[in-house]
Amino acid sequence: MVRRWGRGLLKLGGLGLAIFVGLELSLRLFQPQSLDYYRKLKNLHVYHPEYLVGLEAGADYYLRHNNGLWEGRFQINELGYRGSVTPAPDEMVLGCLGDSLVMGFGVSDEDTFCRRLDGITLGGQRYRSQNLGVDAFGSQGYAGRLDEAIDEKLPNLGTVLLFISPNDFTLPQELRDRGIVPDDETDAVREANPEFKQAFRLQFTLTRYSYALHAASVARHQLRIRRASMQKNMRRELVESGILEYRPEIDGEIPAEHLGFRNYLGRSFYRPPEAPDCDVDSAAGPGESGGPNSNATPVARPVCPTPVPEKVRCDARPPASQSLEALPEITRVAYERMIASADRAGVRLVVVFLPVQMETLHCELNGKYSRFFNHALRAGKYFREQDIQTIDLRKYIPEMCGAPLLNADGSLWKYSQVEDYIIQGDGHLTVAGNRWAAEALKRELKKMAGANAL
Repeated sequence: MVRRWGRGLLKLGGLGLAIFVGLELSLRLFQPQSLDYYRKLKNLHVYHPEYLVGLEAGADYYLRHNNGLWEGRFQINELGYRGSVTPAPDEMVLGCLGDSLVMGFGVSDEDTFCRRLDGITLGGQRYRSQNLGVDAFGSQGYAGRLDEAIDEKLPNLGTVLLFISPNDFTLPQELRDRGIVPDDETDAVREANPEFKQAFRLQFTLTRYSYALHAASVARHQLRIRRASMQKNMRRELVESGILEYRPEIDGEIPAEHLGFRNYLGRSFYRPPEAPDCDVDSAAGPGESGGPNSNATPVARPVCPTPVPEKVRCDARPPASQSLEALPEITRVAYERMIASADRAGVRLVVVFLPVQMETLHCELNGKYSRFFNHALRAGKYFREQDIQTIDLRKYIPEMCGAPLLNADGSLWKYSQVEDYIIQGDGHLTVAGNRWAAEALKRELKKMAGANAL
């Protein structure tokens, strides 16, 4: 009996191994398009012993987002920085430090705002920009990346722009409901587990070299997100129908007054016809009289500011400074480390708040405030108390409405609205968004240089 069980287990083990090898060979041979984005993204990265994930020096991949939201070329220079010309020994360097927003997900190398800062002259000094950003970084990753740049890679690093991300230490409840947590919170959990780095390195290495294991990892992650999203949607349906009690801390914006079964049935089975959009101003624009688009259909100019969408909640004013939560300890420790490293090396650290969430853009465009920007207020308060200079780009949001956007041949494509600057369903900056950010940063940096603050 025991021998029979033993032979059975060996056969099952052999069958499992054969299936795994067959799957691995099939994936390598056919390279399914659904996995292509994740494979290239994985191979763009390397394991790093301190901050876990860096970029592969010399890597060159053309990425197409798995849902078709964007595409672009990602080239990593010999220092491990994306889309950056390696500086000569005598060139001063301007560093851009952050997560995927800074790294430039959504566009090709030449369109990232950090690359657009390359060659900027500040106070008579020309700077070569270097993109230190890595996707999925939190505050600890920023600190490690900065130390490495100062001590090993960029001896002429003069100024570093640190971009605080909404994902660093706070996230909306709806994202937490999908199983997503802030990067700093994830790092805190990792720090509490002394065996984490060893396990992560093994997992990272195996999924980097095995198509089958990587496909299983991606599928598991996607299923977890979809399950959480499905649970959230099911709860929302039950709350809207009046079966479950409305809880604002979980359900967000439902009221009217918590709807009810009759209203729920009406909304579920009846959709009123859409009204035509007549809220446009047909004033002449650059392509309508003698311009490059003069023979084309006139392009409508939007009314600015565009109204706040119905589902976006704005406040009349930002919260009082004293009411803001203190930063999480792990975030504060990382900030202290960056400040100390910059001071030690004589590097100017400048903290930048780059508004990218649609709620913030719509509210600010209408002279109001969105709670989604609270993360920046909290970080800004801390850095100003440490005498670190900050740049808040919200003042440039009005320029997102009504600006001419051009075709590749220089003709007028359309007049912009805030939706043209953020990739919908993704949250990263478009080409226009990166251009807007670069121009705003240039103006702010030149003002600082003129005031001898750089």
